Amino acid sequence: MVEKKRGFFASALATGMLLTIWGKMRSGKTNFVCHIMEIAAEEKEMNVYTNIPFFRFEQKEEAIEKGFLLPGIEYRELPPEIRTTRRVSELLRGLFVTSKNLTVLDEGALFAAASMGTSTKVRWLKALIFTIGKLDSAVVIIAQDKGSVVPSIRSTLVSYEIKIIKSSDSSRRAEISIMPQELTDEEQEPIHIDTWFNLKPTTLTFDSRAVTKFEFDIDIEEFFNRISEFNSLDAIAEAPRILDEMLSEKNGGSKKKEKAIKETILDILAEDNDLNDKEIQIKAHELGVKSTRSHIGQIRRERKVQAE
Repeated sequence: MVEKKRGFFASALATGMLLTIWGKMRSGKTNFVCHIMEIAAEEKEMNVYTNIPFFRFEQKEEAIEKGFLLPGIEYRELPPEIRTTRRVSELLRGLFVTSKNLTVLDEGALFAAASMGTSTKVRWLKALIFTIGKLDSAVVIIAQDKGSVVPSIRSTLVSYEIKIIKSSDSSRRAEISIMPQELTDEEQEPIHIDTWFNLKPTTLTFDSRAVTKFEFDIDIEEFFNRISEFNSLDAIAEAPRILDEMLSEKNGGSKKKEKAIKETILDILAEDNDLNDKEIQIKAHELGVKSTRSHIGQIRRERKVQAE
């Protein structure tokens, strides 16, 4: 059914478009998205970037044997146009180089990490999606429900929604809707335009049980602030340098922080070497230094090795 909807995908996968795929867990959202990626890569000759994990082709027999992949499917190798990316710096590095792009992100992975607050992630995701649309790319977001962050973006972008419904163990359908184009102050509901039945299993070896990851490894707002100094042609040339520069700054800052924490713990132990781990943590916290537990353990181990 999906492969017959070429007219729909000509519109839905155009540059700057947002396509939201949502439904309950295990309803078949990722399976459906794999069909979209196949169409984009092979029929439309698009470069696809995604954080969806896949088995290596040589692992397919073992994956089938262990129940990770369905039996009786003629699985094939992942097309070279489909690239797995798990960091925003990797994604941007690719998008600035290639054209005719499609970016596919599992929204759940965007909020799984606890390294930053949710409000920051929402703000960064909005900035990322709007910028992706300017890099000759359409965007597909896999969401758990309509109450996620995506609806706060869809009202601004021209977008489609596809709800995947599991009717039975072997039957799934897709409800296709489009967001109204009129700009209003009130939140608008999507308009239902079609229903697709008999959704088939994909032939791509996607790993439905793996932990999906997407890391904001750079400050996106700072990257966009730096790249905005250049016109579109210069930005293509400067993007790799800026990304390398920001990653280097981040790594350097992390090493300085690690060193400062370790020095604080050593200073505390120099004053009283008989303190237990909890007492060291309390004293470090009083000095404004947090997350010391692993560092204390490392210092204990180093001292034990030296003593031996």
